[in-house]
Amino acid sequence: MNRATDLEDAIEEAQKSNSEFVKMLSDSQTAGLKKPLKDLRKAEAPVSKQQKILGREIQQSSGDPKRIAEEADSLEKALTAFQASQRNLAKEMGIQQR
Repeated sequence: MNRATDLEDAIEEAQKSNSEFVKMLSDSQTAGLKKPLKDLRKAEAPVSKQQKILGREIQQSSGDPKRIAEEADSLEKALTAFQASQRNLAKEMGIQQR
């Protein structure tokens, strides 16, 4: 159960940091980055949804390991899409990636 909590904490921290970053953008930056910011918000929603589903599956005492693995895979895909949206936003802003 501790790993599930650690995962939830890490995801929540990433989402919080992302939100704080977006809030720091100026009005002109927000206007100029409308499409990438919209894509970023759209990509974040499945992360929250899959995080909740996976958390419920893990907390169930009779959690099916196969089902947990499927939900973990879905969460990984959602996180990958979210990361791709973040990278796209960085590219649009001229931020070089490592």
